[in-house]
Amino acid sequence: MKFEGASRFPTRNFPYHRNASGLSRDGLADPLKDTPTGAAARFILGIDRKASVLDPRAEASPVNDAFAKLVLAPGHRPETLLELLAVLDAVVGPDALPDQRIYRVTDGGQIAWDPSTADLDRHLRLVVTRHREQDAEIFVSTAPPFNSSGIFLQVFA
Repeated sequence: MKFEGASRFPTRNFPYHRNASGLSRDGLADPLKDTPTGAAARFILGIDRKASVLDPRAEASPVNDAFAKLVLAPGHRPETLLELLAVLDAVVGPDALPDQRIYRVTDGGQIAWDPSTADLDRHLRLVVTRHREQDAEIFVSTAPPFNSSGIFLQVFA
């Protein structure tokens, strides 16, 4: 794969200058500036110059994963872990993902707990998977508090 005018690994670009979306690089326009609030958009840093608004309800939508089908296509735009889990809990039928696993992830999880480390920020995160049977179809990573729209909610499906 070759990208004209780009390095061999075009997505390995750290956005040193953060605009409102947090995705632009120094000297470049904010790629999500003109994207309507609540819209589903595609933007791949290093490949796309600006975001493309997607319609997950479209017959030929390029978005065809469990998250797009169960959350985006019906019009949901959850901003917190609790909102997302409520949307997924409400899905019934053969597409539902009723099973859930929760994993705790910490940067400082291997550091012993004692009075001298009581105030250490261990960067606790949760990874939640939703699935039917054994194969997880949606992965969510976030940090507490789980009802805050100010906390980064990362979803991959």
